[in-house]
Amino acid sequence: TREFRAIQRSMGMVFQQFSLFPHLTVLQNVALAPVRVLGLRETDAHARARALLVKVGLEDKIVE
Repeated sequence: TREFRAIQRSMGMVFQQFSLFPHLTVLQNVALAPVRVLGLRETDAHARARALLVKVGLEDKIVE
């Protein structure tokens, strides 16, 4: 239903075994879900991912 979809979009998930896709950069890993799940354009998702990484003090992990 529409209500269920709205709830799903606002939820996040934290895996117990944290791992990144090794073939992607940190920025690409963080931007992947917004592109696939939310349908954001890659450029918008990367800007959002960059802001989130800066917010949590991981800007030194950003590689283009």
